[in-house]
Amino acid sequence: GLTDDRQPNARRTRKLSVAEVFAGAYLLYMRYFDPIYKVEITAEEAVKQLVKLREMESKPEASTTVVPKRLMWMLGFDSSELHRHLVAAYPEHQLNFVSAEELTSDLCLNQIKSSASAADVVLNATAPMFGYKMLLDEWKIKPQHFAMAPLSTWLSSPRYYGFVIDPLEYYASSEQPTALESMLLNNDFAAQQDVIDTWYMQYMQYLTIVHADIIKDDSPKNRVMVLAQSLTDPDMKAGNVLGYNTLDVLALAREEQPNAELICYNTSADLEYAKELPLSLKRAKSLGKITYIDASKTDLQAALRGIDLVYVVTADAGLLARSCGIKVITLGTPFYAGWGLTEDRVFLARRQRPLTLQQLLWAVLHVYSRYIDTIYKRVVPVIDVIATTKQ
Repeated sequence: GLTDDRQPNARRTRKLSVAEVFAGAYLLYMRYFDPIYKVEITAEEAVKQLVKLREMESKPEASTTVVPKRLMWMLGFDSSELHRHLVAAYPEHQLNFVSAEELTSDLCLNQIKSSASAADVVLNATAPMFGYKMLLDEWKIKPQHFAMAPLSTWLSSPRYYGFVIDPLEYYASSEQPTALESMLLNNDFAAQQDVIDTWYMQYMQYLTIVHADIIKDDSPKNRVMVLAQSLTDPDMKAGNVLGYNTLDVLALAREEQPNAELICYNTSADLEYAKELPLSLKRAKSLGKITYIDASKTDLQAALRGIDLVYVVTADAGLLARSCGIKVITLGTPFYAGWGLTEDRVFLARRQRPLTLQQLLWAVLHVYSRYIDTIYKRVVPVIDVIATTKQ
């Protein structure tokens, strides 16, 4: 009864209002799917998301004045998806992405050299860029260093991308401090303690809700985990000052914890190492029985259930274990060692400031790291990431 219908339909004789037809078609009949989180959502949630997107699109520009964008060379970046995220993070820059393969071109290198005085240069610390770092040193160009944010694979969801750009170095070593380390040494945490406490309370609510099953309880399980790393991993090259390999760490753990169940969890993304490590463990008869777990098959959160103690050389994953109340022994110079929160077998004289876990996590996750909302194409604080993931 809402339209002038020239085609008769004997089945449709019921009178409906516009609101009733809308409700039937769009609320009761249709289903809505969130392509980011891969879950079904309600019509109301879909409308809210559309409204937010429209608001973002309709916001007027703050100024019509065209400001020249500063050039930023991004060296060693091959992923087009990563390109989109970083363009959103640096709207005030013109980003020139150069893949590792393109860097072999003399023409490309000359362009970088000639424009570097009026540009920023960022090296992808996760790519094999050491040769080009030496070349930049020769040209007296001080690059910044890009990497994924610490714990970003644990905190982030498909909607968010976490990263850092460190003006000094990304991988902590005994010789060279990072910008993060300088901040941990010099920041006036006491003046910000109220903010830190509020932030940490929200963080712990997330941890308790999402990962309640790995929060350390007081009952000992006598289970010890070694976080395996390849010697070719960049953080191992920088921070493995004692030269430990995974078998060395396992042998140490077995010697110090002779009656414990020993678990070897491979954190390395090196595919060849992932193939070789299980074979090496089988050949190492003197180590006794070892349970092997690979990160590609079991996430760290699940693997940490029931663990009492973790041995680690430099892997970020050690901080996740410590966040969950698990004792951590460090054998290298990861960024979270030296602040009184872990048992450290490598002494770093410059890191002797005691910090609380709240202060360390706030500095690492809130101040040092940046997060991109891939839906709205903007930088957001990590607390937004935590809140959304918690929901």
